[in-house]
Amino acid sequence: MQFPDGAQQMLNGFCAVDEKAFRALPARTVTDWHAKGWLDLATLHLASLQSFQGLLDLNAQRANERKALA
Repeated sequence: MQFPDGAQQMLNGFCAVDEKAFRALPARTVTDWHAKGWLDLATLHLASLQSFQGLLDLNAQRANERKALA
């Protein structure tokens, strides 16, 4: 994660779907995962990962707003 002040933080012990590998799955695997309900889970997981930076930015914005009001 990249914080607005330039600091970076890494999460350990956390498994994540590799988006490039996910998009390269063969059609047969995609069909199988869809039937098992796994395709939705992987897609939602990827969407969640993309939200991390937005949440950090929003948190920093709100912190700056609180400082301005103080």
